[in-house]
Amino acid sequence: MADGRAPGRCRAGGERLLLDGPARRNRCPCPACGASNRYPARADGAPRHRLFALEYHCPSCRPTHSGRFFKRPDAAVDTVFVCRSTGRVPRAWIVESAGAIARLVRQDLGRLRAGGVKPTPGDVRCILYGHLIRMAVWRLSNEWHSERPIAERLAAVGEAVAALGTVGQIEAMVLSETSPGAQMDLALAEAVGTYRPTDEFVAF
Repeated sequence: MADGRAPGRCRAGGERLLLDGPARRNRCPCPACGASNRYPARADGAPRHRLFALEYHCPSCRPTHSGRFFKRPDAAVDTVFVCRSTGRVPRAWIVESAGAIARLVRQDLGRLRAGGVKPTPGDVRCILYGHLIRMAVWRLSNEWHSERPIAERLAAVGEAVAALGTVGQIEAMVLSETSPGAQMDLALAEAVGTYRPTDEFVAF
């Protein structure tokens, strides 16, 4: 293939290869009949393909970089945020300091190691950001105004996160307690526990 923008035709079937497919917003129309198909199919379970690249945003890098930003995925852990209007959370997960967040991160890392997963630096940061944003959401839940300008809302989230501690500060606390010699002890000490009902949970 001489030109990456013009891939030519399929060597097997002879059909012209296209760079831009019809799939948009989890829907793909059939080119023959026009029927709209949704993807992925929930009945098929989790996707079986391998993640080989992540697209990311870097404002400070933009002046010296042309094109889109991609990197090799280096984390085995993803953080998914689910904001619920009501529910309950373990009381131990409601924290107010950088040291307490570092403790939660170390517990999560211990659980990963106990399950046979060796956390990467990307995993550590992903878990750390997860707890920071979770607590920022918790702090803002009673005073959030969706009608405010987006710049004000983003600033409010930034202030709530900064009040809990910087990423570098918490990361240093986590890594200082998870040196190679301490990893086995950590995995044993931070085994997954069972929470007692009622007073061990906070309702919201």
